[in-house]
Amino acid sequence: MALQTRPPTCVVPFPLLLIEGPADSGKTRMWVELTASPLVGRALMLDLGDGNSDEYGDAADGTPTYEIIEHDGSWASIIAQLEAAHEEAGKALAAGGKPYALGVDSGSRLWEMLKTWGGARAKGSIKNQRLLAFDPNADVRIPNNIWDDVHARHNRLMELLTTFPGIAVVTARGRETYMAEDPTDPVPKVNAYKVECHRDLPHEATVWIRLSLDAPPTIIGAKSKYLNIRYGKDEARVVPDLDLGVLVFKTLRVSNTSTPRPVIRLGRERLPEQIRDEAMATTDRDRLQQLLAEAAHPAHQGVTLDNEWGEEESLPELIARRIRGLSGRADAAASSATAARPQAVPAPAAETPPAPTPPSTEDTISQQLQTALDQMLAQCGVVTPDRRLTVLQVLTGRRLTSTKQLTNQVGAMVMGLLARAIADPNPSEKLTEVMQERMATLMAAQNPTAAQERPAA
Repeated sequence: MALQTRPPTCVVPFPLLLIEGPADSGKTRMWVELTASPLVGRALMLDLGDGNSDEYGDAADGTPTYEIIEHDGSWASIIAQLEAAHEEAGKALAAGGKPYALGVDSGSRLWEMLKTWGGARAKGSIKNQRLLAFDPNADVRIPNNIWDDVHARHNRLMELLTTFPGIAVVTARGRETYMAEDPTDPVPKVNAYKVECHRDLPHEATVWIRLSLDAPPTIIGAKSKYLNIRYGKDEARVVPDLDLGVLVFKTLRVSNTSTPRPVIRLGRERLPEQIRDEAMATTDRDRLQQLLAEAAHPAHQGVTLDNEWGEEESLPELIARRIRGLSGRADAAASSATAARPQAVPAPAAETPPAPTPPSTEDTISQQLQTALDQMLAQCGVVTPDRRLTVLQVLTGRRLTSTKQLTNQVGAMVMGLLARAIADPNPSEKLTEVMQERMATLMAAQNPTAAQERPAA
């Protein structure tokens, strides 16, 4: 694969702000004051149990400055509403509107909710149910596999917040804790400060703000080219009259030309077995074409799996075979319907012939399938346009001037042939062999009599 690069945009991304501090330190009030800024468009609050959202509605300027997101308290409802807010904010930004402001109050309650869910799952296991039946007060630990699921849910939340096309603010409880140097010593000796949220949240935030009951607001950390405070290395900055509107739009220089933070999810590819199982279960040809493009990922090349008959088959070949099977059944059903349809009385000949019917867009190869086809050809060493057309003409038996002349069905067939070449240690040489076999097959199909009369070697 060729090296792919791009120049940096140098655009200031939309920030994720963390406001933490003890109860009654003004965390929610600080976000509410931001919603009254004339530079903010629509403001949304996700109240997760603090219960101040209705009362604070007009606290900024005497009129409601934000809307409350409704949910039923379940994770599915909360994440669905955040996804809807993410989508609406993106549409408004694309239309040239002011950036949205999203407040999550609070991140501490959300983290407690996820930990409670993990604990309930741990208690529900057969092993722990037996333990609790014997001792209802037994200590049930959350195993690592359930912690992985808890973190996965929180990662989904952070993905929506860090890529939010607007200003995202999360509040959290912060408090001083006392830890003992010796766990068996009941007298605490070390004073520490703890933010009651997922451990990654403070480090994901663009700006980390700490409020106090007896001290002015303090910026603990900031990641911006206009405000850089390294947590643990640089001295925290005390800002007595901290205003989020000034911080966001003047200090960080956020504007309606800002863009969401470009975050690429790592490890997006699924297991080959997951793709195979979905391919065997679906009868949607469009979805199968998407799965075929997913199977063209280099991580899946050369992978063989058990098919429905228990035989080993490469993943692209399996999906391509499924597409051909569905296309064949669709063609047979169409032929049967045509034969059963009563013949209409032919109309008198017109003076001018009718205009030709344009080809159906369903017959044109999809962009996703075409991209996957180009990637597979590149893995076989076919990179130039002329060479690509030559290979496709041999494999399809058609005269082509562009890959756009292919149909989805033919494209799936070609990907099945290319998958055989890619699975070989030397894809380039194997492709030549596949092309020779394909040419022989096409010639035999065009002249079956000559193929039968050809003397044996």
